[in-house]
Amino acid sequence: MKKIVLMLIILMGLLQLHAQDTVAQVDTIYRFSLDQAINFALEHNTQIINSQLDIKKAKWQIWQTTAMGLPQVNGSIQYTQYPNLPTQLMPNFLTPVIVQVNTQIFGLQPQGPLPNPNEKIPVRFGSEYNAQWGITISQLIFSGEYFVGLQAARIFKELSEQNLEKTQRDIKASIEQSYVLALIAWRSLSIMQESYNNAKELRDKTEHLVAQGMGEDIQLDQMNYMIYQLENQIKTIEQQSKITMRLLKFQLGLQMEDSLILTTSLDQVLGNIKLGDYMDTSYSVNQNINYRLMLTQEHLARLDMRREESKLLPQVSGFFTYSRNAYTDEFDLLSPDQQWFKTVMFGVKVQVPLWGSGSKVASIMQKKIDYMKMDNTLHIMETQLKIQYRQAYYNFINAYNRMLNEQKNIDLTKKIYDNTRIKYLNGAASSLELTQAQNQYLQAQGNYYNALMDLVKAKTDLEKFIH
Repeated sequence: MKKIVLMLIILMGLLQLHAQDTVAQVDTIYRFSLDQAINFALEHNTQIINSQLDIKKAKWQIWQTTAMGLPQVNGSIQYTQYPNLPTQLMPNFLTPVIVQVNTQIFGLQPQGPLPNPNEKIPVRFGSEYNAQWGITISQLIFSGEYFVGLQAARIFKELSEQNLEKTQRDIKASIEQSYVLALIAWRSLSIMQESYNNAKELRDKTEHLVAQGMGEDIQLDQMNYMIYQLENQIKTIEQQSKITMRLLKFQLGLQMEDSLILTTSLDQVLGNIKLGDYMDTSYSVNQNINYRLMLTQEHLARLDMRREESKLLPQVSGFFTYSRNAYTDEFDLLSPDQQWFKTVMFGVKVQVPLWGSGSKVASIMQKKIDYMKMDNTLHIMETQLKIQYRQAYYNFINAYNRMLNEQKNIDLTKKIYDNTRIKYLNGAASSLELTQAQNQYLQAQGNYYNALMDLVKAKTDLEKFIH
């Protein structure tokens, strides 16, 4: 019973972390069997919804990567005004030519000294108003990094799907454990209430015997002490039950104001746990989702290494550009008489990495080491999973046998309590003996429910390996 109390205290802390103020709503009533609760959670649990969104995101990442290798079309429009045209200096080659033409053809002689041949004169080229529009089409022809990146995007989608599967398994186990914990709290409350009613009945009879001088006050005090203890335990279990139900609602994705009714009984849960269903000792690590996740991560590490290696390969791309340009010294670019000059250009561009001072090689070696480490981790995990599976298998067998023994202890302590109760009513047993017998019975109940909770946990732990 102490173990269950500790577990509920931890769960209460988790609920407080996730608690938030909500607007009061009309209660909705949900009736769930264990299987229905699991199926509902697989559709409405927030963690699962986020995992499903990750898959959608991975699909868009695949398309984003694919689009990088498809034709890229860009349009551009540019307007430029030069209030002051840029000035450039150019050699004064015009004056010597003019002098030579005047001298040789027209027989004219210069009237003054000729300018210095090294002199440069300022000139301005261009128009004040300029406009341009054009379209550029580019196409990736070959890129090793692109093809590796496309493979990695698809593997990343597979990783997201595996993460969803892992989340679903974890949620399923959590729902089952919380569901059983709620059933145990209710069953414990029922037993405590029954014991409380029996104790009150015995207290009333004891009080009558004391009043007639056939009993002692200490017996009445002992009975009252027993009742006070049971009252405290009932209040504690009532709070535990509320906390467990709030946790289960949170895991199911329900509002705290919703009403939840559990239709599967504790006996039905126990009846569905059959030892023979888990007696097959054959096991493959590929059954374990954590191993498959690690295997996918190893694949991604290998592709990451190949991506770095592909950077040493040439990259080939083609391009085509069509543009129109207009130049004028008046702001009449939109005039129908404005002349636009056409430019067409196409070509192929090849980029070849020649020398990077060893930086690319260093990057490749780092990725290679990361891949080797991942491969080693995978082999270690394979061995660990085989050991953990055997441990989980034996834990389940031991928990099942312990549950059966604790079930026998309940029957035994109940028999002892009933006999002691009869003896007490006949004056053949003391109130202390009755209290001890009742405490033994309640302790046996607590031990049984702890064993049952351990069995459910051991079952869900084992199922993570084999399903």
